[in-house]
Amino acid sequence: MALELKYTEDNVVFEIEETFFEDLQFIGSDYVDDILKQMNTLCKSIGDVKNEIQFFGGVSVDPTPKFFEISVLKEKKHPPFFLDIQEISADDYLDYILLEKTILNRPGETKNNSL
Repeated sequence: MALELKYTEDNVVFEIEETFFEDLQFIGSDYVDDILKQMNTLCKSIGDVKNEIQFFGGVSVDPTPKFFEISVLKEKKHPPFFLDIQEISADDYLDYILLEKTILNRPGETKNNSL
């Protein structure tokens, strides 16, 4: 079940599944701010894919590297809807780099990920 918006003065950047924040807590409170910033970055570059969940790898390096996977649904005329986040291994993250499916290493961007 998605969280409902009560006030909509500004544009909605993204929506999240109700359990997303619970899953985020398991990754660790030290990483929350950085992960939310990365989600905002992803919202600016993610493409619309009708009825298909997209998966992206991410890494937050402070205080120590923590690799994660985010699943998101993005359809035309709708903000991204983040469904799930979970911790992954460094090997899984490297696979996302090879697929160019990392949050900070999207096709057409000039930023590079560093481990």
